[in-house]
Amino acid sequence: MLPVVGDALPGRQTYHVWQRHRDVFLRLWRVNLVPPLVEPVITILAMGLGLGAFVELANGQEYIQFVAPGVLALFPMFAAVFEALWDAHFRLQQHGTYAAMLSTPVRAEDIAAAELLWASTRAVISAVSILIVMALMTPAWDLITSPLAILTLPVAALVGLCFAALGLSYTALATSIHQLMYFFTLVISPMFWFSGVFFPLDELPGWVETIGWFVPITHAVDIFRGLILGDLHWSHLGDLVWLLAVTVPAVWFAIWAMRRRLVN
Repeated sequence: MLPVVGDALPGRQTYHVWQRHRDVFLRLWRVNLVPPLVEPVITILAMGLGLGAFVELANGQEYIQFVAPGVLALFPMFAAVFEALWDAHFRLQQHGTYAAMLSTPVRAEDIAAAELLWASTRAVISAVSILIVMALMTPAWDLITSPLAILTLPVAALVGLCFAALGLSYTALATSIHQLMYFFTLVISPMFWFSGVFFPLDELPGWVETIGWFVPITHAVDIFRGLILGDLHWSHLGDLVWLLAVTVPAVWFAIWAMRRRLVN
């Protein structure tokens, strides 16, 4: 135990727990990949082309070009949250997976860290899938206009780690699977609307823009738009710093809370 941070550092067993999650995913890859691939495509087309027919942006940008980078940021968040909430809960309380792991040299810190890393991996997988779809749609709608788009993948990993930490922290404290929906409804759903994915925040009332600034996914959306369009500014560095400022303490708390739950 490190007295300064209150946690022991995860060890080499973290990789083996991550490897276990990867192997399960590969066995069920058809079930795991189809919904995360279909939903973003439907969202881009329905919002970008459907709602876009009635929306005219002030800068003359096509609405589908505005929405697509936001969707690329949103769905890695969803992938990480679902992994850290429901999948982690089942391994914790329903399937006895964590209890079995603790009977081996694996420690609670290893389990928690592996959950965070695996959820971040799922976020990257989601981002890769959506980025491929956007590339296929680019000849028709110019969705990707810069090779910097490839850098959205490490940012997606950070987004996944951030929201996995928030989700796993809540899972460690929840006593029932029904309580997980509270986190999704009261935390994730508002972020869905107040992150500037579907509407430019600077054209909304000031209080909405203020709320949106404190939402971590808002900063990810800004970074993704800059990378997809090749239009980066110093403000994007501030977005990255804010994401890191949220992620680092969230990761510490998630590991601490999960260790407390598993050991006690």
